[in-house]
Amino acid sequence: MTDVHGTAGPAGARDSSTGDLVKQLTEQVSRLVRDELKLARVEMTRKGARAGRGIGLFGGSGIIALYGTGCLIAAAVIAIATAVTAWLAALIVGAAPFARRS
Repeated sequence: MTDVHGTAGPAGARDSSTGDLVKQLTEQVSRLVRDELKLARVEMTRKGARAGRGIGLFGGSGIIALYGTGCLIAAAVIAIATAVTAWLAALIVGAAPFARRS
């Protein structure tokens, strides 16, 4: 004779009643959902920290770009000041962004 149930599954699974199996299933599903939620929380915390670091670096690069632009403007004023007076050089550089092209 051939065994209909086979040997798959836990050893005590054949001896358990349907109620016990349903109880085990609900416990395991509940534990699985809890563990998945914990894992998702940990992953989001890590991603949030990484995103915060990235935002900070992006802000820092913006400040460096702002100071770099100021240095370039000062260099332009100094370069033009070799040909005209300093106040006129500053006026020319300051008005240049507002100059209208035809």
